[in-house]
Amino acid sequence: MAKDAGNLYFDLLKRTLSFTVWDEPGMPIEMFAYRKRWIHRKAILMFSKLLKLSRYQVVKLPTSNSSDKEEWKVWPRYAESMIGLKRLDNI
Repeated sequence: MAKDAGNLYFDLLKRTLSFTVWDEPGMPIEMFAYRKRWIHRKAILMFSKLLKLSRYQVVKLPTSNSSDKEEWKVWPRYAESMIGLKRLDNI
């Protein structure tokens, strides 16, 4: 029984360190405004400021799936470790 609890604990620890327990939160559209022309950038920033007055925000949702995270093809933005689950299993 204790061995199973230990394995469960280490699995939870690995998934917490690699941020695979939770879904990735969306990124605010202001982060992508730098890629646009200046007129589009101004419109996006003004729109975002207006929405923030009402406590709303437009976000871009991540497009990666859980297998991409496990293979470490996509780096999570909020992970405590950047080595991936397979390498954490090796440790």
